Amino acid sequence: MSTDTSSVNKGGEIDLVAEMDDDSYLDFNAYVSYYSYGFHNTEETLNNTKLLSNSGFLDYTYEQSYNIPSEPSGYGIFYVIPEESDYITPNSPREIFEITNAEPIIFESSSYVGSKQFSDTQQGDNLLAQYATQGDSINFRVKAEDQGTYGDTNPQLTVSVSFFMVVLSEEIDGTSSILLMYPSEFATSELSYNNGTEKYEGSITIPHTMLFSSIKGNTLISTESSPNQNDIDYLSLLYINVLDSDGTATEDPFFILYYVNPAPDSIPWPLIIIILVGIGGFIGVAVLIYALRKDKIHPEGETVYEKEPTMESSSWEEKQSYSSEYNSKAFHCPYCGRAIETPKRYCPGCGKSIDM
Repeated sequence: MSTDTSSVNKGGEIDLVAEMDDDSYLDFNAYVSYYSYGFHNTEETLNNTKLLSNSGFLDYTYEQSYNIPSEPSGYGIFYVIPEESDYITPNSPREIFEITNAEPIIFESSSYVGSKQFSDTQQGDNLLAQYATQGDSINFRVKAEDQGTYGDTNPQLTVSVSFFMVVLSEEIDGTSSILLMYPSEFATSELSYNNGTEKYEGSITIPHTMLFSSIKGNTLISTESSPNQNDIDYLSLLYINVLDSDGTATEDPFFILYYVNPAPDSIPWPLIIIILVGIGGFIGVAVLIYALRKDKIHPEGETVYEKEPTMESSSWEEKQSYSSEYNSKAFHCPYCGRAIETPKRYCPGCGKSIDM
């Protein structure tokens, strides 16, 4: 068994050839199974049956040309089982070929992070560090397209942005490598296709912390890019990737390096101090006003008489005795402190109602 090529593109043609041990076989079925090597494949595994015909030109040769227009990229397996009763074999021969797919691409000069082109975040093979703060929302507009005759059309592509923490290796000849840290849960945002701009748009938020697993258990690590954090220089990396519908990823994903500043306190310390001073000043003024008003109502050196309780159930003699005793005492207005010698309903000093 053989094929005319070990690799064929989607939409291409492949010749399936079986050389048998006898030229008397009738036409028989050949089987082709396809296994995608992309977990993202939406078509799953496919199995097709094709009829192999006697070529009539070459003895013992049976062949069939087969077009592959829409199968997922991956591997194809070709095998035959003749239907002749005298064909006996415990293991049918297999022929394996690869089905390739043109990968999608990112147009760096037409893609933006914020207001900056992708191409402006790199210099040759070096990544230029960008700056962000924990909690910032980073906006993206990505121009991506699939390739090939049977490539996906927009918006069938999947464009995503993933956040990674990274560390720098020790310098060798003045150069450090970037080492990815794989968290317990990935921070990923999928972009949406905008028909107006013909770009995939969306944003990702810089997390404050990320959870990592180790032999010591789970550990939360701040995304802050600080050399004081366990004596490790942490940086962050945004990874932009594109997948087509059968799981083929772009061969050139894009990376953007970030230096992440710590998030500011929710209330700055200077503002907290100002608030506390203001509260203290308000309490002090209130106490001073109360003290001044108290001195005005009850001048120092003057006697204040409490109002005697009424005696509704007392006899006439008791009331008369109480009234005489009451009149012999000086009474002061509880509001302005003026002395009132005879009972009155209103204070002659301040005019407020008093009950004598």
